[in-house]
Amino acid sequence: MNTPETEIEKIITRNKRVETDKKWETSLFRRLFLTVTTFVLAFLFLKIIKVDNAFWGACVPAGAYFLQNLVGSLTPLRKIWEKNR
Repeated sequence: MNTPETEIEKIITRNKRVETDKKWETSLFRRLFLTVTTFVLAFLFLKIIKVDNAFWGACVPAGAYFLQNLVGSLTPLRKIWEKNR
């Protein structure tokens, strides 16, 4: 049987998990890891298909990903969306 105390414990546990998930989603480590991974995969692909300047070509998608995350995932646009939701 679920008592109020156990329900509160479940809520506290869930909140801790959600907070940890949010920290991970916004962490610089995660962003850099995904940026580097994007660069490496794009570089390898461009090398395989023998594109000149594969290094600089791989910088484009990796840089775009990093910049998109740097601006906070379109925070102003999100606020407008939330207001009109």
